[in-house]
Amino acid sequence: MVVIYRININESIKKNNIQNLLQYISSPRRKRAMRFWNVRDSYRSVLGEMLARYAICRQSGCLNESIEIQFDPGSKPRLLFPAGLFFNISHSGDWVLCTISNNSVGIDVEYMKEVNLQIAESFFSTSEYQFILNHHSEEELKKRFYQIWTLKESYVKADGRGLRLPMKSFSMLIKEHHISIHTENALRNCQFKTFQMDEQYIVSVCSVQDPIGDSMEDLNIKDVVSLLQST
Repeated sequence: MVVIYRININESIKKNNIQNLLQYISSPRRKRAMRFWNVRDSYRSVLGEMLARYAICRQSGCLNESIEIQFDPGSKPRLLFPAGLFFNISHSGDWVLCTISNNSVGIDVEYMKEVNLQIAESFFSTSEYQFILNHHSEEELKKRFYQIWTLKESYVKADGRGLRLPMKSFSMLIKEHHISIHTENALRNCQFKTFQMDEQYIVSVCSVQDPIGDSMEDLNIKDVVSLLQST
């Protein structure tokens, strides 16, 4: 089963100095987080790895200090220890999310700001572009745009090739509540799910094999720190 965790960064900013959280994450992530000019970007970066480590500890029962994550430029982070688990992180605005599974998985969350149709023309397939234009209101257009966008991002992240996989090389097909993909890529038999978190945020998850749960688990920073300290 694909499990999804989420945490709101506002509480973390209010209750924790970021320096106090750095001890729970890897050295590469610490250095990256401290390079951001915007403090909220730093918190998102730190909380992303903390959430991943929380998920790994919850799923495996291992110690936080024993977790080994490999960071390769241009590729998503890879879990070296414990073996047999895959995770992915996404953040936008006030939210940081992590999903974890026994097989490759991808997640994307987006704050739904005004739509730029030039982006859709550049990155969406013809059928995807027509899908978002076939709307009954501006709100429906926005929702359809971000549903396609997050689904495509989640697939790219599950695939693992990042920008090396062209966005137009595959097409998302949405019919009522069923989501599928049309592609010539090797990764075809995926499961997808979209969550409307609220009126402002939308989340999509792609799973290579495991079923995706119907809900997300809300966490607070106290829960995360408590587990990382005790494992």
